[in-house]
Amino acid sequence: MEMAMKMKLVIFLCFLCRGVAPASASGTYNVMDFGAKADGTTDDSQAFLAAWKEACNSSGQAKVLVPVGTYFLNPVEFRGPCPGVQDLTFQFQASSYLIEHDSHTLSSSLLRL
Repeated sequence: MEMAMKMKLVIFLCFLCRGVAPASASGTYNVMDFGAKADGTTDDSQAFLAAWKEACNSSGQAKVLVPVGTYFLNPVEFRGPCPGVQDLTFQFQASSYLIEHDSHTLSSSLLRL
């Protein structure tokens, strides 16, 4: 993955981390419930996208929860708009890791959150 794309991913994740919702959010969508394995080797991209889609199609406040674990993600894009949602945030629990796969060099990098 080229450097500009890596920077965009890091900036996007930092932006998401700043908007962590309080525990009182009305809808919580745990990526583990959508098939994420959090083992560092299984591609969890589809689980993240499925959790996002459900949250985006909900109403009121929504939270995508990322429990403690090591998540392997290929490049993903979370798209809106989410018309019925007033507030949609990601919550990364302590010691969550995202592993970014670089398809051009077949290498991976670890982003600790």
